[in-house]
Amino acid sequence: ADEIMPAIRVNDGKANISKFPISFQVNKLMTWMVTQREEAAEARLMDHARMLSEESARECASKQEVEEMKLLTQPISYLLGDENRNGGTRSGYFSDSFLLNSSKRGRSLLSGFCSGNDDHTKKLIIKILFLEKKSFKWYGRSNVAAYFSNDLPKLLEDIAKKNSSEVAKSIRDIINTIEKAMYSLAEQDTSFGVPKLFVRATECANEEHGSLKNFGYEDDNEVEIVKCARESKTIQIVDLID
Repeated sequence: ADEIMPAIRVNDGKANISKFPISFQVNKLMTWMVTQREEAAEARLMDHARMLSEESARECASKQEVEEMKLLTQPISYLLGDENRNGGTRSGYFSDSFLLNSSKRGRSLLSGFCSGNDDHTKKLIIKILFLEKKSFKWYGRSNVAAYFSNDLPKLLEDIAKKNSSEVAKSIRDIINTIEKAMYSLAEQDTSFGVPKLFVRATECANEEHGSLKNFGYEDDNEVEIVKCARESKTIQIVDLID
């Protein structure tokens, strides 16, 4: 009864089904009720999925905050690596970072920003490195290599020329740009399912340099050139094989 009366009111109001044979009315009402049940069930599933997603996001954010706090207590040499020790050592936590291993430019710049023992700036740098690490997981190393190996170090070089009072804000602006690229659907390249920021960086790097090896990425891993088509144009994506 709880379903039948609303079904009669809605369907009779929309289609005036009372003028049709009883068998037609019954079929129409049953179809409407089944549809309503299915839509309600789907809505419940979507709500449950959303809650699980939000809970997972909160757990990940909480876990990252804990990790960030732990890293704040670590020496810079552990966080960024030390190019002057044992022929150069990698970061103890971000060992596969393009930014830290790209011809040592990124590492030197970030180390310089942290030289004043400024925990706020150090926290921002950790945030950038976490975003890079997350981008590996979401989009694959090959699709973000050019940005973190080439584009980002160039941006950091520009920041290094600014007054010390502007450094933190400029780094925060970079973080906002990367987060917008990664988290906004409007910023995704539908051809690749990768943020436009990273796709543009890959295209520019291949036009200018042809390979990551040519603009200073130092790594002993094998480099494979993979070609893919986009807008009738072939671009090269450099894939680092672990």
